[in-house]
Amino acid sequence: MHSCVDLWLGMSFITKKSDLKSLDFAVTRFLMKLFRTSNTEIIAKYQRYFGFSLPNKFIQRKRNKFANNYNIVSLF
Repeated sequence: MHSCVDLWLGMSFITKKSDLKSLDFAVTRFLMKLFRTSNTEIIAKYQRYFGFSLPNKFIQRKRNKFANNYNIVSLF
């Protein structure tokens, strides 16, 4: 129970779209350096292949799951 609440509190602080886009950018840049490419299509392909989602999508999925578990629909 505590981990769910902690996760929710951690995600609730990131509410601005610009903050989420900054996180996505940082992760994408890290992957570009890791795979030594600047082609975003290749990075997107690796993300799909390995089942890796960007923080923006991950946080949205966790928020939706939390809302469904606790029947909170109007907050999002």
